[in-house]
This record gives sequence, structure tokens and C-alpha cells, in this order.
Amino acid sequence: MGTSYPPFASWALTFCWVPLWFSIFEEKSPQKVFWKSWLTQFTLSLIGFHWIAHTAHAFGNLPWALSILALFLFCALMHLHIPVSLLLAKWITQNARRTVSAPLFFFICALLQSLIERIWPMIFPWHLGYSLLYSRLEVSQLAEFIGFQGLSTLLFLLNAVFATGLWMMKNHKTKAWITIFGGILIFFGLNFAGWIVRPDLKSDRSLNALIVQANIGQLDKIAGDLGNKNSKPQEGQLQKLIQKKYIDLTQEGLARHPETQVIVWPETALPDYYDIEFLSRPRQLELRSQIATWKKALITGAYSRDLVNQKVFNALFVFNDEGNLAAPAYRKSELLAFGEYLPLGETFPVLYQLMPFVSSFGRGPGPEIKAFTVNGDTFKAAPQICYESLSDHFSRKAALLGTDFHVNITNDSWFGKTVEPFQHGTMNWARAIETRKPLIRATNTGQSSIVLQDGKIVLLSPLEQEWYGAAIIPLIDAGPTFFMKYGYLDWVLYLMILLVLIGRLRKKHV
Repeated sequence: MGTSYPPFASWALTFCWVPLWFSIFEEKSPQKVFWKSWLTQFTLSLIGFHWIAHTAHAFGNLPWALSILALFLFCALMHLHIPVSLLLAKWITQNARRTVSAPLFFFICALLQSLIERIWPMIFPWHLGYSLLYSRLEVSQLAEFIGFQGLSTLLFLLNAVFATGLWMMKNHKTKAWITIFGGILIFFGLNFAGWIVRPDLKSDRSLNALIVQANIGQLDKIAGDLGNKNSKPQEGQLQKLIQKKYIDLTQEGLARHPETQVIVWPETALPDYYDIEFLSRPRQLELRSQIATWKKALITGAYSRDLVNQKVFNALFVFNDEGNLAAPAYRKSELLAFGEYLPLGETFPVLYQLMPFVSSFGRGPGPEIKAFTVNGDTFKAAPQICYESLSDHFSRKAALLGTDFHVNITNDSWFGKTVEPFQHGTMNWARAIETRKPLIRATNTGQSSIVLQDGKIVLLSPLEQEWYGAAIIPLIDAGPTFFMKYGYLDWVLYLMILLVLIGRLRKKHV
């Protein structure tokens, strides 16, 4: 399972749970069920999230020994829902009033794991449905109806089908092969269904977008951020140099792509405040003048400040082609624990005194639409900043507000040249299929990308390189998808099936 995380090949998605389920089916000891399940989740977390150690060492300034210890602690807790759900499955079947067959046990495991996976709190809520998209399998198109969490449930159920077939090999080889072949047909049938529902992207309306990836090191960004808090000349100079770098790269990009209508810079690209109260400052005036010269709209990450409450926000700003703010700043609402806020820190301020290295950003109101005008044409963007892209509910709510496209700005430089940018990018791309809205993703160090409504990646940047790229994005208003209106409630169906199976176990066999 761990080797099915991007950027690895997703070779085991339909049978990766089978060895664990086989191992615990005949296990009598709850302690052994727990430890086998716990070791499984620890190992897959270690493979998929090894980048935690890099981040703790490079930017948490921890020695390697402590960084690896932090990784082990993360892996020990990350997927605890696996042993919890399988312990529950074992308890239910051990207390049944009738003999529980292996196939019934496998399907109860599949449904319980799927349901508990959805509600378990995780900092980085990965599930195997995303691997279908990274592998470019057509079944990912069905996320328009059930979302990628629903596709994860389908994978659990397919695992149960193949587990049943392999278990039956002991005594019923003919039925076993029929079951396995049936599972293969189901998998190919799901992919065929996805191919059928793939949308037609022909449109009379489009948007020309240019993404700029400046590849500014995280330590440089931090030093630039400090310029907001004091007046050291070298730090203010660094802010100026960062802005100049984005402007120069954009000039190069526009020279090659003059048809561009909107320019997108990544999260906190500009380490300064760009609210209307600050736009008369020299650096802000310089940027506005440059935008007016380009005659293009600009979407960029920067900081927003509430002068009344003295709160700082991680924000996104939209400028129209005249260099004026098209709307007030979008302020990030889904904050990253320990990166942008300290859990319980607002309730117990003393925690910030104990851990002063943890940021304390303000929290925005939630999904919004930001409209902007370019040469008389109006476009509507649904902003999301970094971590917000991990939530299908967030993007669904934003799309229901009536947007032309999603725009995600991210800074993944914390994670270096690891697998994290591939995982984060895949989770972000998934939102385009679920809502059938294209997505522009601008990152500081990669992977920047543009993804169309059918999940096709038409633009993809390298990691840790200065880069710019442009693409034409067809804009199609097909209305809300089934997933946006009802599909996220598919868990109700799976819960009902689970309750029916459990109800059968409670009836004494005659």
C-alpha cells in the first residue's frame, strides 16, 4: 500500500488490504489484531510520509536524530483508524450469534475502514482514491458522482472481492476463479464507465493563464517576511528583490505569451501587505504600475492585516488589468495545525508562550468568489490557499457559489525534493473532477499546474526550478455536479449496507 503513493506506480490498489485481512480473520487475540494492524499503518505511513523527517530537519532546525524520531511519532499515530476499525470489525464478528464466513468478514472490514477513514482527524488526509487519479485511470472520472472518497470506498470493496476469491482457492477453485474474474470485470467496467462520462471540453469561452514559479528558498522567504515586523534595511531590500524577481520572470513569460489574460503567483509570493490601506507604499505602487503596464490581471499570494484587531492573515489578492484591487483580500480559513496556528492556543494563550515558534494567523470566513475584469471580460475565481485544497467540502462549497475556475496558491518549499509535492498536487487536482471546474495551481517551488475539468494536466512545472508556463483554459458552465449536490452523502448507503450485514450476524442461524 505504501508503494501505491505518488509518485510510485499504483500497482496494488485492488488487493493491498488482502494480506492484513487474511492475517486477522482467524486471529483470536485482540492484542495481536491491534499490533498487526498498527504495524501495517506504521509501515505504509513511513513509506508515504518519509518527508516529515526532511521538513523537521531543514525547517524545524531539529538534528537528524530528533527529526527521525518526529517521523516515527507521526507514523505511529497518522493512520490509527486502521487498527481501530479492524478491532471493531473483529469485535463485531466475534460476538456474532452465527458463524461468520471469511467473505462476510472481509466486506465488514472494507465498509468499516471506509467509513471510519472519512471521520478520522488527519493533518494530511490521504486515501487511495487519489492514486487512481495519479495513475490516470479512467475510473477517476466517476468522482463527479461520488468524489474521490467514494472511489476510495470502491477500492475497499474491490479488495473484499479479491480477498473472497483468494480465500476460496482453498476449497472451491472454480468459484474462486469466477469471483476473481468478476472483480477484474468490475474494475474494467468502472474504468469504461469513467471513459463514457468524461466531459466534452469544447467551449466558446476560455481564459489564457500564465503561472510564474520563482523558486525562492524558504529561508529567504522567512527573512523577507521579517521585513513586515521591523525595519532592518537588508530585510526590506530582500522584499524588494523578491518582488523584482517575480516581475522579471513575468516579463519573460509575457514576452513569450502575450495573449495572457491573468497572471498567477504562488502563496505568500510577496512578503508584504497589499490591502487597500497599504497600496500607497512605494513597493505596492511599483507593483500596481507594473500591472497597469502589462494590462493583465494578477492573482497573487501575500499578507493581509486587520488594522483594528492587529491580526495577520495568509491571503490572496486579485488585481484587475488597471492595477487596482478587484476585491478585498481572500483570507485563508483552513489553517495548518502547528504551521499557521496552535491547537487550543486561542483558549490557552500560555501555549503560545511555551511554543513561540508556532505562527498565529487569523482565520478567514471561508470559501468566496473573487471576480476580476480583463479587457472588459469578467471572470470569477474560487480561491484556495495550500491546505484548503485537501478538503473536498471546501471546494464543493466554493464551486456552488458560481465560479469559472479554482485557483490554488501553495508553497511546498518546506518539503524539498521529496514525494510530498506529488501527493499534494494530486489531492489538489482531484477537486477539478469533483466539481468539473478547471484549476490553476501556482506554487513557489513546484509542482505548478493547470488541470482541466476532466483531470487532464495541460501544464506541469518541474520541482525546485525557476519556471513559467501558460495554457488556454476552456470555461464551461455545466452546472453543479451530482457530487456537489448529493454525492458526498454516499456514506449513508455504505452505513446502511454495513448495518444490514451486522443485523444478519445478530440473528441466530436456524
